[in-house]
Amino acid sequence: MSSSNPGIHESFEEQDIISNLIETARGLVANDIGQSKEFFQKALTLSRNVKFQSGMGDCYFELARIHVLQKNYEAAISSFMDAAASYSQAHNYKGAFDSTFALAEAYLNYGSYDLACEAYYDSLEISGKVKDPECAGLVLNKLGDTSRLTGNYDKAISYHTQALRIFEETGNRKMQAETCYLLGNCMNWANRIDLAYEQLDKSLNIAVAEGDPELQIKPTGSMAILFTKMKEYEKAETYFYKAIDLSGITQDAVLKADLLKNLGQLYIAIDRYDDALDILNRSLQAIKDSGAKYPINQIHKSIADAYEKKGDPIKALDHYKKHASLANELLNEEIAVKTRSLQFKHDFEKIMKEKQVAEAAVKLKDQFISNLSHEIRTPLNGVLGMTSLLSDTNPTPEQSEYINTIRLSANNLIETVDNILDFSKIQQGEISINAKEFHLRELVSSVVQLLKVRADEKGIGISLRFDEHLPNKVSGDDYRLHQVLRNILSNAIKYTEKGSIQVDVNVTEVKGNEVKIIFSITDSGIGIPDTKLPHIFDIYSNPGTVDSKIPEGTGVGLAIARQLTELQGGTISVNSTVGTGSVFKIELPFKTTEPLKKNLQGSKNSTPIDLKDLSDVVILLVEDNKVNQFLAQKLLGKMGFKVEIANNGREAIEFLRIKEFNLILMDVQMPEMNGYELTQTIRTSLPNPVNQIPVIALTAYASVQEKEKALALGMSDYITKPYSPHELLTAVMRQISKAKENAHKDNVLITHEMIRQSSNKMLHLFSDNKEDVISLFQMLASQIPAITDEISKHIEAQNWQATFQAVHRLKSSVQLLKIGSLIDRINELEEWTRDEIQKDRITRTFDSFKKDCELTTSLLKEEIIRLKNSKS
Repeated sequence: MSSSNPGIHESFEEQDIISNLIETARGLVANDIGQSKEFFQKALTLSRNVKFQSGMGDCYFELARIHVLQKNYEAAISSFMDAAASYSQAHNYKGAFDSTFALAEAYLNYGSYDLACEAYYDSLEISGKVKDPECAGLVLNKLGDTSRLTGNYDKAISYHTQALRIFEETGNRKMQAETCYLLGNCMNWANRIDLAYEQLDKSLNIAVAEGDPELQIKPTGSMAILFTKMKEYEKAETYFYKAIDLSGITQDAVLKADLLKNLGQLYIAIDRYDDALDILNRSLQAIKDSGAKYPINQIHKSIADAYEKKGDPIKALDHYKKHASLANELLNEEIAVKTRSLQFKHDFEKIMKEKQVAEAAVKLKDQFISNLSHEIRTPLNGVLGMTSLLSDTNPTPEQSEYINTIRLSANNLIETVDNILDFSKIQQGEISINAKEFHLRELVSSVVQLLKVRADEKGIGISLRFDEHLPNKVSGDDYRLHQVLRNILSNAIKYTEKGSIQVDVNVTEVKGNEVKIIFSITDSGIGIPDTKLPHIFDIYSNPGTVDSKIPEGTGVGLAIARQLTELQGGTISVNSTVGTGSVFKIELPFKTTEPLKKNLQGSKNSTPIDLKDLSDVVILLVEDNKVNQFLAQKLLGKMGFKVEIANNGREAIEFLRIKEFNLILMDVQMPEMNGYELTQTIRTSLPNPVNQIPVIALTAYASVQEKEKALALGMSDYITKPYSPHELLTAVMRQISKAKENAHKDNVLITHEMIRQSSNKMLHLFSDNKEDVISLFQMLASQIPAITDEISKHIEAQNWQATFQAVHRLKSSVQLLKIGSLIDRINELEEWTRDEIQKDRITRTFDSFKKDCELTTSLLKEEIIRLKNSKS
């Protein structure tokens, strides 16, 4: 299959496979770091080939972490920088934050404090986009630590104070304890003794209340050092022994050695030399057992001091020599690290400055476009909503004409804003093709159904025909196909004043499991002049004639359609005659698992499709506000839906017990029982199939956190008020189609052919390297049964959190094989165990899933043998 864009690989499924390959490679790090690194490198190469920015970011990030484990900090720094750049291109701000944060840590390991601070400042700036205040708190603590290392205690105290304020606001007790500990230490070094005691005591009290030895040990040790400084030796000794006991629980040998060393120094200060030597020798043994170099040199110095004061100069000299040798060795290492750091800083300084300038420019443009979109869309949604209501108040013919003009203008403006945003993303390479299996007929029908409302308003007929050979399911980017068809069909409706529009979908070519499909949209509109036809898909071009009374628009829609079509490996063309109409043709390649006739020459049989009668769809609207009830009911009724209204959650439950509904539209903010609580009740307390009805949230809050919360609690979709009729209809039709698809899931037996298809895909992915595929399949054949056994034990113990974690680990391996029935079941198991819902179905579903996994493992082993025997 060819592509007009050289950056797009033949297979649309590669991004999904790459993501699963990355997850699998992550699982290998602990057991086989070499193989893990190899798979990350392969996934990175594949991600570059298809311009999969998020995949590139994941690979760079994981490779950087491996470099850190191997103490190759220069390579880690380079990879973390690449990861941050890739994540930023993909607008994955959490990934960009994690990468810059880790980059700063790598700089610290490399001895570059100034570059570490710059990276921390970058991550602090990105944390605002992540919209998680605790990210900023983490960075502020790290900036405080870095300032402390350079001796700037006042600045360190300022940073830690800001961090503490954030963690107090979020209620994170553990981070409050950690931050008070850091703050207390800085105040101790700054000789603010009273304030240091106050913060360390606060840290210790929180840690004790949390019952966490990891949290307790650090402030306990610091209190011991503080009391030593204050010459309150008895208190210091007590705290040292408490901290040493805690180190035995936490198994931190280096910290234990350091605590013993400091206690030994305390005994020297109070002339208890034998006790000092006993403790210091324990410290020396602890640090030797850990394999660390620091603070072994200081321990030898302290032992030498104890022997000297005890009157044993020979032993004192021996330990002083060891101290001097180790100190010189550490100094040489420090000098080497500093030299590498300066050279690295020199090499990267220019690149980093150019990167910052470029990112600032992109950020400024993105912010401007985002703000402009928000400012325009908000009033336009209000105009559209009130226009729809106004049209139902029996206006005069003249008033109806004015209302239609307002509606048309507002719709055009909203499309313009959306198109400008999309075009900007395409130009920056921020739009990628994400393939998955979907129902082609349902998607096309949905697009036509959506725009039928607008065609009906203009009195234009619209019809749809499907080729009899058209596969039901194909693999491709359903969202981008939807966008292309919507743009072309909207354009046809816009420039057609009378007559009709015909949409035809036909198969043009079949090669194996690859199929080319052509989408033809024929209108009886104004047509396109010959002078404009060659440039119709250029930016800012439009099909209208000069004297046309129809608004010409921005000319962005067709340009977007062409670029999105080419990104999918397809072509787009147009034939037109002025005054007669136009025919737009979009030809796209897809993959399909359905058997198709290979010779389609002369096969022109098409079946007319009846567009859905939306009056068959019954919607329950749960809304307590009378104005919002009125607006939503009018909009939905005008689209053809039947609507029932529940004034609150309790009424909604009663409705659901006695009537059948296809969908629920639900306000989130309601008295007595809010939308989240109502959704949880529906999902957990009502019987099947009522508990599976799609729920669309209606809310005035547009934050990412609110959307994630809604989806996590069982809602199916999310619409922000004020919404346009188009947005409402799109969401409703999307959920109705999904519900229908879920209701008709096939329970397919795993076959040799499925495994063979997975094998062929992997061979294609790994450029026919059979050794790589054999290695991957051997790993899967070992991993799948091991994890399913683990899941069985967790389910039997009803440990749902552990079950979820095990299911999540298995998910990437299952997804690599691209077997639909396995993927459907593991997705259900992941959702149910994560949210601890549908518990009565978990065991039954898992038992069936496990049997399929056993069959899959057996077939994988057979495929491994086949591949080995077929090696050239």
